[in-house]
Amino acid sequence: MLMSSECDNLTLSGNRLEKGSNWLYSQSGSTSNYKMDYVITDNLMKDQSYGYGYIYYVDGMEMHRNSFVNDSAFSSSYGYFPMGYWQYVNNFNITKNRVNASASQGWYYSIYMINCVGSTNPRSQISNNCINVGNATATSGGYAWFMSGSGIADIYNNTFIRETTSSTYCMYIANGGSINLKNNSFYNKASSYALYVAGGFSVNESDNNHFYNGGGSL
Repeated sequence: MLMSSECDNLTLSGNRLEKGSNWLYSQSGSTSNYKMDYVITDNLMKDQSYGYGYIYYVDGMEMHRNSFVNDSAFSSSYGYFPMGYWQYVNNFNITKNRVNASASQGWYYSIYMINCVGSTNPRSQISNNCINVGNATATSGGYAWFMSGSGIADIYNNTFIRETTSSTYCMYIANGGSINLKNNSFYNKASSYALYVAGGFSVNESDNNHFYNGGGSL
């Protein structure tokens, strides 16, 4: 789906979106002109060849109960981002989604969040998601979850699985702030970090999480 101009109040619900290049491509807007209120719920996104929702400049994102599945090769040299490549997507909630992306070589990220700022009252939720990316034969890297310059979110009750054996991290958090991590499971098949946090104030609280990797420091 291509959105070449700005659109507010977008709802995408109850669809099966299979093949094609991207399930959504929406790059319009700016930091002074945000698109408002996107709701993406109860969809199946399957086997997009470029493999992502390309989403910029949204204020108000609700993403719930979607399934993102890849069982065929993708063609993007930048990587496979089934939930999306997000920049400046603010006041978000991401809950009860499932990602199973493991069919091909190449870089895998369930989601790539750049400069995405959550809400404070109530706090934004990244919760109850089941994420599984990569495969044991892939020689490229990737992350089960990637956040840079992003924060104000409670990351609770998720499972993050990274099957690839190359040395990158299961979850990467850098230069964000006000993130709470509780009751999550992080599995990295590689001998590299299950969780990597850069920036002294990126994570406020971390409790009752489970970490596993193939060897070395967690």
